[in-house]
Amino acid sequence: KNRASMNNDEVNDDEISHWVEALVREGGNDTTEESTRTTTKKKKESTKFVPIALSPVTTSFTIGDVDDIVQSWSTYPGYVVAFDEFEREKNGNILSYTDVTRKYSQKQFAIKSLKKRMKGDQRWNELSAAHKIDLGGVRDDDDESSGQMYLKKALIDEHDAMAKIQRSERPPKTLTEIKLHPLWCVEAHLRQNECIYPKTGVAGCVDGKLVYPRENVRKLRTDRRWKSEKRLMVKHAEIDSPIKKLLSNKARAHLKQYGGDPEQFADIFLYGEWQCTTYHPPKADKGVVPTNSRGNVDLTKNGDGLPDDCAYIEDKNALTAARKLINPQIHAVPALIGFEYRQGGMTLPVFLGCVVVAENEERVRKQLFEDEKERVKKEKLKKLKDASLKWRTLLGAIFMKERLRREVDAQENEDTFQTTLATKVEKL
Repeated sequence: KNRASMNNDEVNDDEISHWVEALVREGGNDTTEESTRTTTKKKKESTKFVPIALSPVTTSFTIGDVDDIVQSWSTYPGYVVAFDEFEREKNGNILSYTDVTRKYSQKQFAIKSLKKRMKGDQRWNELSAAHKIDLGGVRDDDDESSGQMYLKKALIDEHDAMAKIQRSERPPKTLTEIKLHPLWCVEAHLRQNECIYPKTGVAGCVDGKLVYPRENVRKLRTDRRWKSEKRLMVKHAEIDSPIKKLLSNKARAHLKQYGGDPEQFADIFLYGEWQCTTYHPPKADKGVVPTNSRGNVDLTKNGDGLPDDCAYIEDKNALTAARKLINPQIHAVPALIGFEYRQGGMTLPVFLGCVVVAENEERVRKQLFEDEKERVKKEKLKKLKDASLKWRTLLGAIFMKERLRREVDAQENEDTFQTTLATKVEKL
């Protein structure tokens, strides 16, 4: 297991910036003899990672002592990253990396290391989670003696140890520490679409602001976003009780122009997940696809949330093909799969494909196939026409050049003949 510290400052030559960890097994079977019978006492085996580093100062190896590595640092690094390689039956080995900063920074993590971590720490956590190895199915009573099983058990023990260190840290005492703290937060640092629920587990008060566990932070969404993204809908009893009321750009402009109470102009209402219930899309009735107030169907990018007895055709030309069908004419509506966020706070809907009644899906797909054949045919004819035009232009230019060359040669021959004739007349 390779370890590397990622410091925001320049690394001194006397600091240990790279080291390895050896996987060590402790315990095992203890065999004792009793008269003529041999019994085996099975002790619980444990595995752990032992750091091994070469000290640049003493040029000697440091084995099993985390403090020796930490003491060589002039400043605490922003990140300490562990790289592991796992064997897989298919596709060969895979490389994973894990953030183990807390293991080496320990109690100083919240005070010193957090100040050096990137503002995009949430993105770092997403990347780390994407490269984590699945440790499911590993139990203490597993008898499998493979190296991969011991490695996974050691990773679980390491994760539990870091979680224990995290829980034992003192609550932060300044707002600077709280801002990026993984355990605690205050309401003033939350985003517009976040809130604290439930408001329990208060750790104290900093500058007049209550400190809550970060695990109590909840995401807020509009009723439409809950339907399209999480397939939930706000309960009827909670519609008039949004957690937050926000102003869109249009509402802000009206507030600035006319003045008054901001709540009167609020047009974005955010709700929490605890205010929602499961959303059941309506069923298609008599060949008509159920739509929202804007005349389309809200879907996620993988097609979830499709109304019953309906089919989703994921093709940019599907709606055009469906509207070409007549005798009988079918009902087709555009599919809203998400939103595109641009600079300046502009939000644009993203449409792809269409939704039709399931019994009409085959007709639409057949029309799509015919349209595609016609499009390919037209494209081929267009290319042939363009190629013919280019060949005509090229050949015309060649013929013109040849004709001009002949005319010039003929003129030169005529001039030469006249000059020769004049010379002979003068000699006579």
